[in-house]
Amino acid sequence: PQVQNKLLLVIAALASLSPELVLHSVMPIFTFMGAHTIRQDDEFSGHVVEQTITCVVPALANAAQYGKIDDIEFLLASFVSAFIHVPRHRRVRLFTSLAKTLGSELSIHLILFLCGQQYVNAYMKHKMGDCSALVDFATMFLQVFSAKEELDAAKKFLDLWKCIPDKPVEKDSQVYKDL
Repeated sequence: PQVQNKLLLVIAALASLSPELVLHSVMPIFTFMGAHTIRQDDEFSGHVVEQTITCVVPALANAAQYGKIDDIEFLLASFVSAFIHVPRHRRVRLFTSLAKTLGSELSIHLILFLCGQQYVNAYMKHKMGDCSALVDFATMFLQVFSAKEELDAAKKFLDLWKCIPDKPVEKDSQVYKDL
């Protein structure tokens, strides 16, 4: 893990120097982090993850302003899918760092929506401990932000919720493609 952490710090430093260069390989980097580094419970790994987020994510957020919102959604999905593997005491700090680096207007509602999906998956598998952890996280996570940011996120969350069809949709239908 130490070699992996050092390589992530090199990538973070490289992102500070040339964000466009790192942007093209950012998704595999964060997929790797989600699968390995954020699961580590040592302080150095936590520092590495935060450094990587604060150095690499701004380039991604900048690209999102030019229509590459799919990359942000993939990034957030990668982190949220690894949520249960993140040490409990690091979750709020990690996701707050991610949300603030991306910009609260782009990310809070998506993080909460993706956590909601994780909640449903855990509930369907009768993993009530995971459900409770997600609810506790969402409560603590929102407390970090201002009331305006919370209300904005709630509105965007509800707008996103309204897009969900009432009935199942066929995968090859136009409705599915539009989602």
